[in-house]
Amino acid sequence: MINRIQIIVVAGLVGVVTYCFTPQVLTVLGAGWLFLPPFIVGGMMVRGLQVELRESKASSSQVQARNISLAEEHIGKIKSYVEKYNSNFSAAIRDIIQTTKKSSVSDSYLFRWLMKEVDGVLLPDNILNEIIDPYLINSMESLEKFLNERFFDWNIHISLKYDNNISPCNVVVDIRGGCRDRDNWGWGQKIRMAASIISQFLVRNSQAIPLKISCVDLDNVNELNGCGSIEFSRSDRKEANESLARFFGENEERNEILRKMRGGSNVNFWKSIFNLHISSGYNMVTIHKQYFESLFSEKVLADDTMIENLAKKPICDIPLEEMFAYIKRVNDTSNIIDRFEIDGDKLILFHNYRDKSAIEKLKDGFIMLLKSSGHSYNAKLASNMIILVKG
Repeated sequence: MINRIQIIVVAGLVGVVTYCFTPQVLTVLGAGWLFLPPFIVGGMMVRGLQVELRESKASSSQVQARNISLAEEHIGKIKSYVEKYNSNFSAAIRDIIQTTKKSSVSDSYLFRWLMKEVDGVLLPDNILNEIIDPYLINSMESLEKFLNERFFDWNIHISLKYDNNISPCNVVVDIRGGCRDRDNWGWGQKIRMAASIISQFLVRNSQAIPLKISCVDLDNVNELNGCGSIEFSRSDRKEANESLARFFGENEERNEILRKMRGGSNVNFWKSIFNLHISSGYNMVTIHKQYFESLFSEKVLADDTMIENLAKKPICDIPLEEMFAYIKRVNDTSNIIDRFEIDGDKLILFHNYRDKSAIEKLKDGFIMLLKSSGHSYNAKLASNMIILVKG
């Protein structure tokens, strides 16, 4: 039994301790309550992470089985691959993936070749409308948005500047490519193709105010950040179509002739011409019948008929610079002269003839041809050259 004296002593000691240390005790207890919640939360987070890690390890050690359902049409498409590998579905899928990769590479080479083949050829209206549907375009703003979506896969950005959103009189199209990588092929060709398609759309669909192409700048399309621009201005329908053919349809006439040849009644004639020129090593000569007749009659006659047919005007109305171009064009196909060089108002004709009388006739024929167009020329002869200078 604790007596009264002991109780008094203990109570006194407690009182002394309480008096001396109460501030420190309260401070410790207060600090403990401040830091206790973070410690509890941190402990719970650590424990939660440990539980999640254990569950993740357990699930990764187990193989999950999933059911895949295929439609009959898809089964039919992979049937040959599955049979090839004796119903080994995994091997069949691997083969399909490899074949798809090879196919995409082949498609890229095919697409590259097709782009080169159609360079300088205008698209038919129905094909152009499939690429850019005019019924979906009601403003220049909507056209710009549509074009950027259309050419997004080519990594090409298109910006349109115009004076009117609905019926512009002046339009500038800026085409810029993104950064190329080493696997990107046909960079400049893609920009040129995009420029051609956009130009064809604007010219053919500018009905209220016809737009012609006034300037094309595609000189920098092969740079690292390839870019180009096309400027359009107000015009009439005839000039608009002519500008389109001049800037983007330089091979259109040739392809139109080839299309007619393939389906025309004279296809055998053209095949014979091709074969004769090729088999002779291009030593054939093709001239007009009048010129051929003059050779038989030993007369000197200017071969002006073919030039007038090409120029669609009398030879006397053809300027000298344009005349030189027509002479070169006719003789490139007739093959009478091997090579031409134009140096200002001087014309140099290279040939491989050896008979002096034949060379003299050839010289006199060219002098007469230039004289009939209003230009007086003299000729100097060399071993394989005829040099025509103004006299």
